[in-house]
Amino acid sequence: LIVMDSSDNGFAGAKILLIEDDPQAVGVLEPILISKGYSVTVARDGVEGLEKVKSHSPDMLLCDIDMPRMGGIEVCRSVKNDPATRLIPVVMLTGFGDLENKIEALQAGADEFLNKPYNSLELFTRINSLLRMRYLNSQLDNAEDVLFSMARAIEAKDTYTQGHVERVSNLAV
Repeated sequence: LIVMDSSDNGFAGAKILLIEDDPQAVGVLEPILISKGYSVTVARDGVEGLEKVKSHSPDMLLCDIDMPRMGGIEVCRSVKNDPATRLIPVVMLTGFGDLENKIEALQAGADEFLNKPYNSLELFTRINSLLRMRYLNSQLDNAEDVLFSMARAIEAKDTYTQGHVERVSNLAV
């Protein structure tokens, strides 16, 4: 998972999966992302994108809407419906400026929606904001794991209370 550093880009090294079928768009965006310190993987369509989500565990997706084999909205919906990937931020990039596409993308779970051509300052501000949220969510998950480990260690000393915290948690949910 991503780690904050003290450089100008606090998330240098973050893994970004760019799902884009237009070679010209990839040719513009990929070098800019790399120059900002991100690790970039490219997928040329939605099917390849979902395969790379599973194999590369990206920290963020930048995804075009209109692509062959599987569109970006379907990719987003699939990522957001999978418990293993649902917290990966998804930024939809599109040349279509209509409200219908934007609403459909947001309903599918997209975290951001940017129209092409996009302002690079806005794009990188949004990328860093979403990576910060991903980092904070991962810190919360780590804290929860530590707390449950401590509770299990304490409970293990007494067979009567063993599993009590998890049972109470399950009942509360």
